[in-house]
Amino acid sequence: MSMEKAQQVVEEFEAIIESAIEQKYALYSPELREVLHKTRSVWQWNLRRFLDAYSQGDVYPIERLDKLIYQLFDIKLQLYYIMEVDLGLYNQLVYNLGYDRNNPFALPHVLLTRLSLDQTLIAKSRILWERIMNFVYFLEQGNELEKKVSGNKSKRKVFFDFVRSNPRWRFLEPYEGVLGRYDGAYRTPEFHKASVLRAELFGNRSIDPNELLELVNRSMIVIWNNILSIVGGCKVEHFTDLHRTPEGGIDPRYLE
Repeated sequence: MSMEKAQQVVEEFEAIIESAIEQKYALYSPELREVLHKTRSVWQWNLRRFLDAYSQGDVYPIERLDKLIYQLFDIKLQLYYIMEVDLGLYNQLVYNLGYDRNNPFALPHVLLTRLSLDQTLIAKSRILWERIMNFVYFLEQGNELEKKVSGNKSKRKVFFDFVRSNPRWRFLEPYEGVLGRYDGAYRTPEFHKASVLRAELFGNRSIDPNELLELVNRSMIVIWNNILSIVGGCKVEHFTDLHRTPEGGIDPRYLE
């Protein structure tokens, strides 16, 4: 795909997303829309900026751009599904109907609706990270991450081994622990073992809604800004608490 063709395809895609956002937030004030533009990941993942950085940085070959663009479409769509659709359904179908976490069985249908949305969020959050891993690996290596998975190694293990060995992407290393904890607490039991949502229904555990959103909230804007820096030929400059030493500074491993 040529850069000109990539720009055309990206414009078409972003026009769809921007029209959807315009429809959703049509009644919001300009001031609130500006706040959302700066803080919501869907608004920040502007793929035009990626093309500009990719072209100017001249770090990665143009031959990879075709697949990379469609991988980015998949990531941004996933962010939209979660942030702009599913979270709104929580408000519309659960909290606006009077759901009370301290007395959930007062509205049993609403409780089950919330658990259904929780399961959707668990699945979609992991899909989001699968797509991010696929994108980063193909960007750097030029081949599919799945093709490197063999034996007893998981896709997650192969990806983070790659991250540790590559200074450009080492800033992603701390997310291995975040992803591992999420899988252990939610994804693995919900989809392969005994349901964590059923366990909450019977009072055997309580799920913090902020924990369910951790994979989405955990610095998606930071990750995006660092992607732009890397493809533009610069070092990463954006960090979170995951990258800090006990003394409070940025771990030198992520500054190489």
